[in-house]
Parts: sequence; structure tokens; C-alpha cells
Amino acid sequence: VALFVLAGVVGLSLWLYLPLRSGRGSGFHWVDVSHAAGLWEHLTAADYRASFFSVPAVAMLRNAERFLQLWLHEWQIVGAVIALIGMFRLWRTDRELLAIVGAAIGLNLLLALNYHRDPAGIDVFFLLAISCGALLIGAGAHELIARWRLPATVGLVIFAGFLAASHFPLVDRSSARLAGQYGRDLLGYLPPQAVLLAEGDDVAFVLDYLQRVEGERPDVEIYNRQGRGRDLATQGTGRQRQRLRSAREADLWRQGRDLYVVVPRRPPVEGLQFVPHGLVYRIQESGVAPASMPVIDPVERLLSAGMDSEIRDPWLAKLAANYWWMAGERYRALNDIPAALIAYRRAAQIAPRSQSTLFNISLMLLRHNEIDESYDVIMQSISIDPMRPGPYRLAAQILRRRGDEEALGELHKR
Repeated sequence: VALFVLAGVVGLSLWLYLPLRSGRGSGFHWVDVSHAAGLWEHLTAADYRASFFSVPAVAMLRNAERFLQLWLHEWQIVGAVIALIGMFRLWRTDRELLAIVGAAIGLNLLLALNYHRDPAGIDVFFLLAISCGALLIGAGAHELIARWRLPATVGLVIFAGFLAASHFPLVDRSSARLAGQYGRDLLGYLPPQAVLLAEGDDVAFVLDYLQRVEGERPDVEIYNRQGRGRDLATQGTGRQRQRLRSAREADLWRQGRDLYVVVPRRPPVEGLQFVPHGLVYRIQESGVAPASMPVIDPVERLLSAGMDSEIRDPWLAKLAANYWWMAGERYRALNDIPAALIAYRRAAQIAPRSQSTLFNISLMLLRHNEIDESYDVIMQSISIDPMRPGPYRLAAQILRRRGDEEALGELHKR
């Protein structure tokens, strides 16, 4: 027991890296871990508590479907059969181990199937079950080799080689330079002493790394609107903190600071507009002509980052789609609507698993009277995560524009 506890303490000592690393600066942090309460809140995933055990049966079934797809992708049908053989072997030879593995898989699925947050990122919640699957396959391989030594060994080596060869293109990230390049492109178009209001994980992680670790653009002030890391509001909670954050954004504008945002929401002061500027938006007075700014060529930038084929990673695909989205925004600012629509459609093709990207593209298509195409895109968005109400509202708006009362009634039922 003493050795078991000691091994556990040594393993958990990795947690000490969190407060040490967070002391390097006020960049992107999930929570302040400089004190015991904050560290405990982070280690127990307080931000995610509301995302568990709050989903209906239909969402659980969708998660189960995703788990089966992931299992078959990782191990194929052959691996599933070998895992079953491994279960039978452990039932005969080591039921305690089988009970431990079965309990680990069961507890993992209990949590993961009851999770709702980001469908594109749910795979990581199945890692324990996938690892246990590898153990069961190992037990099954033992059984097969014990019965048919030479043919089973040859077959298993071929199977392992097939898995390695088929998975290598997906897991090999040696040429994936998109994240770093995207962050440098974003920062590179900002003028000296600019203030950037970032939000969301996609951009914040990249910018935090480039600025704090690689020393890129230290002159740019970056604040996170979601309160993670460097925040304009350091007091209050919830809406109170959000109001304080908005007030301080307005103060920055009144001080004459050059303000940029990653996501255009309500401007800090009435009478302002958002103008696309590189990969972000510049806040400026309404009616003022936008500054001369070239359209960033998405094709050239993605080729430069080694993204010349299908992007299967949903996070990288969203970053790639952002190049096309901002190109569309710039074309729209220049009143070249055909070119803008082409760019928006390309963004949808690149990031078909991003609900937010598809939602925004559907909205743009609707604004330019592409009603049928807009409806197809928003229904694709709904299929990714049928638990979020926003896409349903946009779909209802489209159906009203189209005058399709029957489909609108079915949508309200859903």
C-alpha cells in the first residue's frame, strides 16, 4: 500500500508544473492556479461540470455512435474481434484484470456518453476506453499465438503494420505548420502598439504561445474577452464582470488606442463599425472609408503552411477556413459580393465539422439572398450538434423567408 501511494504521489507531482508555468506571465490560462483553491478548481475541471450529465437520450446515442466510429477507425473490425477473444481469455485466466479493465471502460463511457460541449473534441474523452481496448487486443493476441503460433504471429504482425500505415498520415504532424503561421499572419498585419481583443481557444492558444514563448510582437496588447489570462476586467463575476470589461474596452477607444477584435460583436461605443483587417477586424468610426488593405490569398498561405490536401483535424480545418472567411469579409467590404460568396463557400468546404463556421456562412448566404443554399448549410450545422438552439433559430428564419410553413412546424418540434 505504501509503494502504491508513493507511486501515485510521484505521478501526480506533474501537477506542480501548472503553478510554476503559469507564473511565466498573464497569458491564456483556464483559471488562476497561483493559489490552492484555483488549482483545485482547475484540476477538478470546474468549467466543465455543467457539461456532464445534462443531456437527453438522443445526445447520449449520438455520443455512443461517435465512440463506435472511433473504435472502428482505431482498431477496425479485426481489432474488435481480437478484443472479444481477449475478453474470453481473461475470463478464464485473470478475472480480476478483466473486472478492472471492464470497470475502467464502463466509467469512461458513463462520463463521455453524458458529455455535451464540443462534438469535434469529444474523441479525447474516449482515450481511456481506447487504451483498454489495446490491452484487450493484447490479451486476444496472446490467446491466438498460444493456439496457432506461426500463422497467428504472422497475421498479427501484418495487422499491426496495417494499422500503423493507415494511421500514420493522420498522426504525422511534421508538416503541419498552419497554427504557427496563422498566428504570425494575424499579428503581422497589426500596426505597432495595437490592442487586440481575442476570444475563444482557437486563436488565444496560438497567440499566447507566440507572444510569451517565442517573443512575437511584444508591442501588441492582447486581452481575452472570455476572462482567461490577461483580462480587462479583474473583479466581479458573470454579467457584472462582462459590463466592466465592456466599459474598459470603451475607455481604450476614448484614449485613442487602435483596437482590433477577432470576433465582431457589439462595438464598445455607439457609432463604431468593424472593418476586416487581415485576419481580424479593426474598430473604427462608421462612415469612414476602410484603410487600404490587400486580401490575404488563402490558397498561397495554406500551401505555405503545408496544407495542400484535405485537413482532417477539425481544429486546423477551422483555422484554415478562417483564411477564406476573412477573404470573404474583405471582398464584401470592397463590395465584390460574387468573390465574397465564393470565399464563404470554400470556408464551409474546408471546415465541415465546425458548427460555428457553418452557422456564420449560412447567415452570410441568407443576407445575400442565397436562401436554399443557406438552409442546406444551417441544417449541416445542426447535424453536428443538435443540442444548441442558435442554429435552429437561424433555420426558422430561413424557412420563414422561404414560406415553408410545413418544414417550419417540423423544425419547431425538433
